Amino acid sequence: MTGAARPLTVAVTGATGFLGQSVIAALSAGDCQVRVLARREPLALAGALGARLDVVLGSLDDRGSLGRLVQGADVVLHMAGAIKAMAPRFNLPFQIVRHSGHAPSAF
Repeated sequence: MTGAARPLTVAVTGATGFLGQSVIAALSAGDCQVRVLARREPLALAGALGARLDVVLGSLDDRGSLGRLVQGADVVLHMAGAIKAMAPRFNLPFQIVRHSGHAPSAF
């Protein structure tokens, strides 16, 4: 089969942060399709990256938006820099992930 290969789709959390903005700019320059999770439309990112940026509106504590973010992605970069849980019900799973690097299976 001949033809151009499809660009790598990279899903990113933390894309609007200091590190995330630089990473997605580099990914886009490297011919990747970038999909980001954002609580609101990141206008500065969209203007800079144009058609190479897909935005999934949502949050880290919403399984639906996380599912949409990673669906069909080739790579997931989790760079969100939360320093504490947003609600008490998330505190224990948050602390486990923060210290061990992975979520318990019940989470």
